Amino acid sequence: MASPSSQFLLFLCFIFLVNASVNSIAIPVVKDASTLQYVAKIHHGVSQVPINLVLDLGGALTWVDCDSSADVSSSSSRRLIPSQSIQCSRSGKSPVPGNGSDKTTNTCGVFTQNGISGLVTTGDLAEDTIGVRSELEDPSITAVDEFLFSCAPTFLLQGLANGVRGMLGLGRAPISLPSQLATVIGHQRKFFMCLSSSNGVVLSHHTSTTKLPLMYTPLIGKSQDYFINVKSIKINGNPLSVTIEGLTKLSTIVPYATMESSIYATFAKAFTKAAAAAASRDMSVVAPVAPFGLCFSSKGFNGSAVPVIDFVLQSEMVKWRIYGSNSMVKVNEEVVCLGFLDGGSDLTSSIVLGGFQLEDNVMDFDLAQTSFRPKALVLPVQKDAATLQYVTQIKQRTPLVPVKLTVHLGGNILWVDCEKGYVSSTNKTARCGSAQCNLANAKACGGGICGAGPDNPISNTGTHGDIRIDVLSIQSTDGRNPGRAVTVPNFIFLCGSEFVLQGLANGVVGIAGLGRSKVALPLQLAAAFSFDRKFAICLSPAFPRTNGVIIFGDGPYVLSPNVDVSKSLTYTPLFINPVNTESGFLGDPSVEYFIGVKSIRVSEKAIPLNTTLLSIDSEGFGGTKISTVNPYTVLETSIYNALVQAFVNAMPNVTRVAPVAPLGPCFKSSDIVSSRFGPSVPPIDLVLQNNVSWSIIGANSIVRVNNNDVSCLGFVDGGVRPRTSIVIGGHQLENNLLQFDLASSRLGFSNSLLFQRTVCDNFNFTSA
Repeated sequence: MASPSSQFLLFLCFIFLVNASVNSIAIPVVKDASTLQYVAKIHHGVSQVPINLVLDLGGALTWVDCDSSADVSSSSSRRLIPSQSIQCSRSGKSPVPGNGSDKTTNTCGVFTQNGISGLVTTGDLAEDTIGVRSELEDPSITAVDEFLFSCAPTFLLQGLANGVRGMLGLGRAPISLPSQLATVIGHQRKFFMCLSSSNGVVLSHHTSTTKLPLMYTPLIGKSQDYFINVKSIKINGNPLSVTIEGLTKLSTIVPYATMESSIYATFAKAFTKAAAAAASRDMSVVAPVAPFGLCFSSKGFNGSAVPVIDFVLQSEMVKWRIYGSNSMVKVNEEVVCLGFLDGGSDLTSSIVLGGFQLEDNVMDFDLAQTSFRPKALVLPVQKDAATLQYVTQIKQRTPLVPVKLTVHLGGNILWVDCEKGYVSSTNKTARCGSAQCNLANAKACGGGICGAGPDNPISNTGTHGDIRIDVLSIQSTDGRNPGRAVTVPNFIFLCGSEFVLQGLANGVVGIAGLGRSKVALPLQLAAAFSFDRKFAICLSPAFPRTNGVIIFGDGPYVLSPNVDVSKSLTYTPLFINPVNTESGFLGDPSVEYFIGVKSIRVSEKAIPLNTTLLSIDSEGFGGTKISTVNPYTVLETSIYNALVQAFVNAMPNVTRVAPVAPLGPCFKSSDIVSSRFGPSVPPIDLVLQNNVSWSIIGANSIVRVNNNDVSCLGFVDGGVRPRTSIVIGGHQLENNLLQFDLASSRLGFSNSLLFQRTVCDNFNFTSA
């Protein structure tokens, strides 16, 4: 389990250690049996004296007892830091007098804390050389010069393991170990940690080398500690009826997880019930053994009887799963206890995950990304003049390469051609039964790899392809201006074949699916960055060549001249067709976007319709959907004929000319007056729920052809029994902003932006 800012995975530390990077700095960690503290070894001073320090994941700095450690206090390379110095400023603290170890200088004093005993003091900020292992398999030592630490008095060691000289701080602070390694030797501001009941490791690295299938969750807040957002808890898949108001802290100085009292009571009760139901032999609750509150007879316990605990993070797609090895503590041969404690009602954090729960989980903490989590993401879209498809571009793979994709509003997943030129060092296949395969609802499995059918809605061709995982990069936005690019390291996509590209625009290598699927772009991105499950599209015409925009996340959606379109949207419900028409995913509900058209008006007059065609029947026929792969709106024959008749009747003084396929009635352009809203023709209104109307003006109803000499109605006859009675096509969507709210299942639409004196091309794709 993991994040754009921190990464976690249940995995064996041994396997991880074997595959560590040769560019790494490795700090070995052992667990002290008497105190349950995790003890790290580094070397101090130019003489490289080994010292043991307790690992403090949230520690702001490293501190060492300098009073009783002559080899530290007398180190020839040690220097106390003056209060009026850059180093003192780097500590992030206001300069205060030191603890008096050097009366001749105004030494920088830093707040120093023993997180286990709670004792605090002001230590002297000092710098010295430290030595750390270059590699896990290499005993040689790498020297890190001018390492900042706090010289603390001996009394601060109270409560620490025997032989320990201080604490090693890994927190999100300017002079923690990870931050200093990044500054001094150019490592990335990230580190791996893998704790164990025996041997573990903290690993700093120059480049990201892990190929483990990590998942992602954001680190929350600006504290030096590491907090994640646990939204709910499940035991054996059943959610607990608890309210988690605070955040969840990760800690290496707390031996077992603690929970606020009300959460713990519900959790312990549900765990007991689940354990009893799953046990294959008789088991019983026995008297608790301090500090634990719930214990069982070990005679009735086996691996299958231990309930699985899920901490649900930003979405149901991202869970931190805890099995018995991290939940049950063997107290003696007769008793096992639940390794979660009642923390009382005054906890500063609702939940603290302690060292026991972290063991044998690989964690990748990325400090560089913790200060930035995008609220929205943005993609440019251009209309291909030859095919009338809407094409966007993302960056994918390692190294990143630009990938052109046709936008498919109703697409189930992003797929690309993997047969030609797909090269990536981070490309991984999804194994059958994996979380990625389950999210993709992939039903096919061959050779241990799950797959599905990449579908081309333009040519109506498809094939079988593997579900894959790779890096995806996309630009962030605040809704007004573009921001920095962000990455999704484990984006799920589908591999297609070259022949499935038939009919797609030149240079396009796949389809960008935006449908109501957990693995389509909108929900994957929302889950990765924890923003609202919404996205907006705003398409532009091909001439002149302009940009449209897709924004993932909530508004504002600001177009020049400072028009926030999100404030003027009209809303209507989105409906789900119970039958999916995508060939690769038949049998599932549709992932396309349907709305409820009740009637159609031309020049404010309703046209005669068979209204049963406007509803979706039990076989999935009928209704109205929105499409970006249909260039024009497609109507069932009787609806089409009624619309054409009403439209022609409303234009008695305009000369009809021969139709231009695939369009129907066409007119002499010179007979039609032009305005800033396009050709002055009868307006067409799609009447929705509660008499709300989607108005289609001349700019969206008329298509200019033959060098603009001919103007045709941009609607197409779809036949007598099409799958969908009305398909609103791309031409009718242009310069209309549509917001798809997947959480509330509603569509927000602007009507033509020309009424607001702006267009989709007016989104600012340049820097602020």
